[in-house]
Amino acid sequence: MELSSLNIFMLFFILFSATSTAQDIPPGSTLYASNPQQSWASPNKSFTLSFIQESENAYFAAITYNSVPIWKAGGDPDGAVNSSAELRFLQDGNLQLVVVVGPTTSLVWQSNTSRQGINSASLDNSGNFMLKNGNVSVWTTFDNPTDTIVPEQNFTAGNVLRCGFYSFRLLSSGEMSLRWNNSVEYYTYRGINVTSDLNVSSPSLAMQPEGILSLLDPLLSSNVFMARGSDYGDLGDGILKFVKLDCDGNMRMYSSALSDGVGNRVVRWTAVSDQCEVFGFCGSYGVCKYDEADQVPTCGCPSRNFYPVDPNDGRKGCRMIGDIKSCQTTLLALNNTLFLTYPPQLDSDYFTGNIRACRSNCLVDTRCVASSSMADGTGACYMKRSDFISGHHSPILTSTSYVKVCDPALPNPPGSSRNDDGGSARLKIGVIVLGSGLLIVILVGMFLWIKCRGKQSYESLVSEYSFSDYASGVPVQFSYKKLQQLTKGFVEKLGEGGFGSVYRGVLSSKVVVAVKQLEGIGQGEKQFRMEVATISSTHHLNLVRLVGFCSEGKHRLLVYEFMKNGSLDSFLFPSLSSGEKVSPETSNRRFSLWAYEQFEKGNVGAVVDKRLVESEIDFVQATRVLQVSFWCIQEHPSFRPTMGKVVQMLEGIADVQKPPPPLFLSDGSAQSSVVISSVSSSQIVAGSSSVSS
Repeated sequence: MELSSLNIFMLFFILFSATSTAQDIPPGSTLYASNPQQSWASPNKSFTLSFIQESENAYFAAITYNSVPIWKAGGDPDGAVNSSAELRFLQDGNLQLVVVVGPTTSLVWQSNTSRQGINSASLDNSGNFMLKNGNVSVWTTFDNPTDTIVPEQNFTAGNVLRCGFYSFRLLSSGEMSLRWNNSVEYYTYRGINVTSDLNVSSPSLAMQPEGILSLLDPLLSSNVFMARGSDYGDLGDGILKFVKLDCDGNMRMYSSALSDGVGNRVVRWTAVSDQCEVFGFCGSYGVCKYDEADQVPTCGCPSRNFYPVDPNDGRKGCRMIGDIKSCQTTLLALNNTLFLTYPPQLDSDYFTGNIRACRSNCLVDTRCVASSSMADGTGACYMKRSDFISGHHSPILTSTSYVKVCDPALPNPPGSSRNDDGGSARLKIGVIVLGSGLLIVILVGMFLWIKCRGKQSYESLVSEYSFSDYASGVPVQFSYKKLQQLTKGFVEKLGEGGFGSVYRGVLSSKVVVAVKQLEGIGQGEKQFRMEVATISSTHHLNLVRLVGFCSEGKHRLLVYEFMKNGSLDSFLFPSLSSGEKVSPETSNRRFSLWAYEQFEKGNVGAVVDKRLVESEIDFVQATRVLQVSFWCIQEHPSFRPTMGKVVQMLEGIADVQKPPPPLFLSDGSAQSSVVISSVSSSQIVAGSSSVSS
């Protein structure tokens, strides 16, 4: 009986040993693109290394989570292969991606790890694939990333993410940087509330599981927040959050949940909020603009003097008809258009002069191919002398650009795109004609109904409906055109906050309102409407009531009741000559800064109303409320929690992390270089903003 038990024990020991080492991959192992079911998996099966197919004949050897790639051998698109490809773990320790066609073997990518004593490989539960000498990692995918950073991965200043022409780096200064073609730097960011150069020695980026990208360094007293996802704090099972450089040149934070289906991933944060400000997005001579129907960026050519390189892919740019070096040239004017100018082109391309000088100087300069006049009173002009120029068109741009072409200049017809095909145009025309006909029928019927019943005009009915909704507490949805009328073109500015400017408006019912034009909030239609619903359901005698809203294309506006006596803070705090609101109660310092100092010292009682301190209060709850309030006044809008998240944090459903200190222009510390977005009406604009309520 004892022998039998011993045999059973030994059997289990052997089986356990075999299971625990089954994840090690021996040299000589090979994965085949022709067999997509074959893979090397992590112990918990969350990550796999296998061949994935992304198009008809494009395969990648990739590490995936929920079928979403987080690393590709050779990168994208350089690592794209056909179905005859193999990923070989050679006996000498080298990992190679090859394409085999008959007797010919072509090398696509390799790890360059031969003759380093490597005797095994494995994929761990964090998604890191390692080539090992015993238990020592010689080479890892975490140290050799392609386009993605995941939790537990240490991304240093020596690492680079690449996708197509674009690259992402962490500079030795601690700043994040996006570049086109390793040269044009169209985005830099040094972190939330960072007002000066960071004192760092060996900076690195770490993706936190809860959805925060942080900067770490031995010289920093605390981590610097670089990005935060909109689902920050959601740590449900089976959710992976990661940042990825996409081949359109934008850096995004994604979350992928197993519960949402295979291959699912949702954008939670975007580095460059306006895709048209990504240099080279539409290729050389391509002009980026937003489609009026679905508000997605589209690419077209400047005029009929150009034709698309690929009619099926506007992102490949445009070619000029003729050669400006050997023809009679002229300049074609492009209104509301800007040719993007970023470092290192800023100094060499910049000069001052009026719009006429900006045009004529380019015309006579044989090296100049295009120019952009800011037309904002600064006299700024940028002369483009590169063979690659990147355009951005928008009705809100004040700049006028010129492009040199062979005479005669052939402007695009109004509303046309050089990349539209005839079938699409005919379909659009048909839809417009049909829609216009239906609209005319509806309007005529409405007019006759109103006239027959002797009622007031349609506009009056809308006004009455709006006022009745306002009186009942239901927010009214306005069109953007209607709000333009109510504010007389947004001319009377009442103030400015972190999310945008506030303008005075008057409803048709003579009710005065304050219209806030939101900027840079990065919300989708559904999320914005949920926020509106949350705000409109919140009532307090010290809170202004939400009258209505506008969500139309890129336009997001909120309409509040107008407070003729100003905001409550003007009564609570005396005004200094600098315009800063302070109080003797806070040692003549701005309340938020003083409150944060008390919070840092653990003196929450000093911040709480003295009438509450005299009674029994829960200081744990008070501390939670205080922390949430500091998150809500963060300078960068993307770092502020949604109203839904605020409710969860206040109710204790979601954890509250320690917030960074508040930052205000009035304290002389708002020069944070958040984003170098583009050359706009104020030349180069840093995306920092003043925070006020």
